[in-house]
Amino acid sequence: MHNDLSRFTVIYLRPRSVHSDEYKLVAHLLLQARQKTKLTQRDVAARLGKPPAYPHKVEHGEREINIVEMIDYCGALGIDFVAFAVEVAQAIQELRQPPTDSSSGSSSSS
Repeated sequence: MHNDLSRFTVIYLRPRSVHSDEYKLVAHLLLQARQKTKLTQRDVAARLGKPPAYPHKVEHGEREINIVEMIDYCGALGIDFVAFAVEVAQAIQELRQPPTDSSSGSSSSS
């Protein structure tokens, strides 16, 4: 069977640094989620079978986290991944919104 990939459009997405605003936001939301659960970073690391420094690095944007790791992280926190993903998506969408100029449209010229 011949695989015809010509019907697919290739989209190049620029790689995002762990220092991007989006990754910082994800890291912050993971930190907040852990704090809400009252778990320590050591608790999370133990549940994930990771070194104790792992949650710190993730939550402070020092280590990138992929989707599979995020599912596991949410599981370790005992939170619903889908609900968390929606929260992340909404927060990123808000972050990407252009700033609104509160002075535009409010002044009328006579």
